[in-house]
Amino acid sequence: MVAVVAATVVVSALVVQAGGVATERALARSAADAAALALAVQGPAQASESARRNGAEIVALAVVDGRAQVTVRVGRAEATAVADRSR
Repeated sequence: MVAVVAATVVVSALVVQAGGVATERALARSAADAAALALAVQGPAQASESARRNGAEIVALAVVDGRAQVTVRVGRAEATAVADRSR
């Protein structure tokens, strides 16, 4: 009986942890999208502000050949997004 309870607790903890990681990934993707658009339209200061407002920190940002690329981190998750400046 104790083994069943212990196994249930371990499985529950793993499920909660996996859910947290999935949430961080989704938040990172959204923050990266917003920051890339801000970089493409308004520049690096706005990209950083956009990331911060979305709970992320900028890991890298660059504009190459008219394309704004931003990588952000939320918790343990990182995401990269690209926005085209020419449109």
